[in-house]
Amino acid sequence: MIRKIMTEQEKEKRDNKRKRIIGIALGLIMLLSSIGYAFMSFEDNGSGSSKIKIKGVEFSKTENGVWSFNYGNKDYEVFYNPEQVNNISVITSKSLGNYYNLPLYFGINSIADINNNANYEIARNLQGVMLKSQLACLNENCSSENNYPLKNCNEDNIIIFKESLTNTTKVSENNKCIVIEYTIGQEQRVADAYLFKLIGLN
Repeated sequence: MIRKIMTEQEKEKRDNKRKRIIGIALGLIMLLSSIGYAFMSFEDNGSGSSKIKIKGVEFSKTENGVWSFNYGNKDYEVFYNPEQVNNISVITSKSLGNYYNLPLYFGINSIADINNNANYEIARNLQGVMLKSQLACLNENCSSENNYPLKNCNEDNIIIFKESLTNTTKVSENNKCIVIEYTIGQEQRVADAYLFKLIGLN
């Protein structure tokens, strides 16, 4: 096959065409990159955004998918923001002062209660307020089997997580005990609703 011999003018025309195509392609890449970056950086005010302001408090969603915020000169990290738990009934007169420099117990009735992630949610956020957190038995049978201290609602601050029999989620008070009723999978959501009530954001 015989290649066509090109004149200098034709070569120059071909090179200019290639340069224009490469220039347009690079321009498009830069434009699309800028648009993509703008969308990634964009933060709206909806609950799905990475930042949201509620009652003057700014909540920021971290890489781990938790909401972090500072309130009353204390840092908190929760799985839900106040707008996501505002339909949960929390009836209690307690505030952070009720836990200040006192031990907090998480009542257990069964093995399932020991590994309840919502226990850790509350304990983590009350660090620096409570004296310590510990699992505790609510009856003598549990105490003899698990070697946890036996505590009661008349004398000790206890939080009890209890699976709801009526398919409702709510928080109620019984003397010094807080009873958190939840449906399966909603434990941390109800725990956060209680935390917001404690600190005055609910």
